[in-house]
Amino acid sequence: MQQNNMSFETMSLVANLAAANCYKSEHLKRPENWALVEKAKYYYIAGFFLTLSPDSIQLVAEHAVANNKNLGRATMQTRQ
Repeated sequence: MQQNNMSFETMSLVANLAAANCYKSEHLKRPENWALVEKAKYYYIAGFFLTLSPDSIQLVAEHAVANNKNLGRATMQTRQ
């Protein structure tokens, strides 16, 4: 697995964190959803999701390692 840190000069993210609080790994494990994980070549995980569904991230990370796929996360930097 290759871990990539993405940084962007300008970046915005709009997320409904209340919805993210309800995300369960059972949703990810559904065959129609897991098929998308298997098909993907790259995975991006937003920082806030790390605390909301770590078991989902673990599943994707294990798949990435087993299949030599890229797993990335964003690093936010502020301008001074």
